[in-house]
Amino acid sequence: KALSNNDILIIFPEGSRGEPEQMSDIKKGLYYVLKEHNSTQVTPIIMHGLGRALPRGEALLVPFNCDVIIGEPLSLANSATEMKEDLVPIYQQLYQFCLTKNG
Repeated sequence: KALSNNDILIIFPEGSRGEPEQMSDIKKGLYYVLKEHNSTQVTPIIMHGLGRALPRGEALLVPFNCDVIIGEPLSLANSATEMKEDLVPIYQQLYQFCLTKNG
């Protein structure tokens, strides 16, 4: 509904929050959402440090630095498998810009 209304929709391609600071396997569902809404622009984003700043089950932010690295918009891949294969190196490249990855 959000995409049909031209709203911004944030999707975690791993499917859930998972383990803090650990990238899980990318799920294929993102491809199918985009295929149905093929005019939607997708921009990959890496968020790092949130596992410390907003621990699971907590309601208040803890004061830690976090990174938010925004990549370039993507075009729709030809298949769900291709999209997964394309996203992994993109996320790995964006992760290299995270200042909090070593501390």
